[in-house]
Amino acid sequence: MSDIVMMPYGESFRNHRKFVHSSMTKRAVATYQTTQTVHTRLFALSLMENKNQHEMLINRYGIHHYKHPYGQHAVEEVGEYMKLMEDHNVVVLNITQPGASLVEFFPFFQYLPTWFPGTGPAHRARQWKAPFRRIYDYPYEQAEKNMVRGLQGDSVLSRTWCKFADRQDHPEAAAEEIELTKLATGALFRAAVETTWSTVTVLFTTMISNPECQKRGQEDISRVIGSERLPEFEDMDVLPYTTAIVHEVMRWHPVVPMALPHRSVQDDLYKGMFIPKGTTIIPNLTGMSLDERVYKNPTLFNPSRFLPKPDGDGEPIFDTTFRFGRRICPGRHFAFSSVWILTATILATLNLSEGKDEHGETIPFSPEFKSAITR
Repeated sequence: MSDIVMMPYGESFRNHRKFVHSSMTKRAVATYQTTQTVHTRLFALSLMENKNQHEMLINRYGIHHYKHPYGQHAVEEVGEYMKLMEDHNVVVLNITQPGASLVEFFPFFQYLPTWFPGTGPAHRARQWKAPFRRIYDYPYEQAEKNMVRGLQGDSVLSRTWCKFADRQDHPEAAAEEIELTKLATGALFRAAVETTWSTVTVLFTTMISNPECQKRGQEDISRVIGSERLPEFEDMDVLPYTTAIVHEVMRWHPVVPMALPHRSVQDDLYKGMFIPKGTTIIPNLTGMSLDERVYKNPTLFNPSRFLPKPDGDGEPIFDTTFRFGRRICPGRHFAFSSVWILTATILATLNLSEGKDEHGETIPFSPEFKSAITR
């Protein structure tokens, strides 16, 4: 079992990609904008009312905001899903470390008894199978229950289930489609929830560390929209600095700093370097985003770099955040619109700053990023 992220290229990969892309086109994403706006405003309100619970609120926001694969009432038990996510991340962090297991070099090790030296990773992989699988089964099962209760509503699943009814005379084909649907929707949901925490954290970090950027964004919104209403997606074209903040958040610290490992499927030659078939390739997104040949003072958080001259530096947008090639993130349109409405709403409603201790003294803000698949 594998979702589209780890699946080798072939017919299964093409089927998964087709399924995911069909629900994540720009036109399809536009139908989710109302829901995105509502959840973002509720998130901003919850931050105002619960100032010391931001981590829990961000997790809840990620789960509720990205329910479109399963429906509005899916995954009501947030704590249960977060536990599944934690277990799943342990598995992913272990299996995506190149060279961490001898099975990569000697595949037959997976068939040897557990007492044989060097088979530990294969044994752990068998133990991880259940929690890895549960991350896909659990939300699907919840969505099925909601469908029976008449609470499903419009979702990627609801648009797919109607096809299963036509497969009653072909149970094997129906089973294959159900499995594909579980893996594809699960991959969408899991990736979105996991990266939301990182993106929101980077946004908050940059606004606190760069109050002048936050102030300019707030002034931009006040000047264009005023204080009588909150930002809408229709305002995107008239809020270029807000959009620039989003692009700079994605460039300054990519949520997947080293992307995901790729493997060459054939011998290749790139700029005089020979890359043998089967080579593990890890794209260095952070290195690309901090390339001094492309960006002036790349370690500096500066949204104006993306504004056209003379208002800004006219530097190219770092769209490699969503990776590239056949494995480019299928949810990139949804992700960008989500971050944009979040940024605009936060700027319009909140003022992010360093915290204070019990004596009213400012607590120094010194963020640190840990090494992982996502920030």
